[in-house]
Amino acid sequence: MRKNIFLVVLILVLSFQLNAKKITNKVFVHPTAENLSKEEVAVLGITKNVTLIEVDKSKFKVNGDRVHLSPGRHTFQVKRPLGIGYDGELSATLEAGKYYVLDIWSEPAGGRYYRIIYKVFEVSEEDFENYNRKMLDRLIKESKS
Repeated sequence: MRKNIFLVVLILVLSFQLNAKKITNKVFVHPTAENLSKEEVAVLGITKNVTLIEVDKSKFKVNGDRVHLSPGRHTFQVKRPLGIGYDGELSATLEAGKYYVLDIWSEPAGGRYYRIIYKVFEVSEEDFENYNRKMLDRLIKESKS
């Protein structure tokens, strides 16, 4: 009986850890933002379930960290961690002094198939620091309405 309880608790803890979408404090600076001050850059948080492969056709592999970018339109090549090939490409216009999160979710696409969606969301600095699954769900609902 104790083994079963231990296994259930272990599964719940692992499940919670795998669903965590925290963004670490590790910062990468894209070459376009190297000479810009903190107020002049856009901060893009990459969640742990996304790997950013390229920014504007230049290699830039990041997973679960922050990227400082110059303001303007950027194209991102992304994939799911442990994915074999590139899963998607998306573009977003980022503004100076604002915070964004690049995240992923799936939606039913008919039958047993699911469509993978990548999106860049603008968030407040406070929401950026406390980003999690509930916030992603709220942002998805807001983007659909």
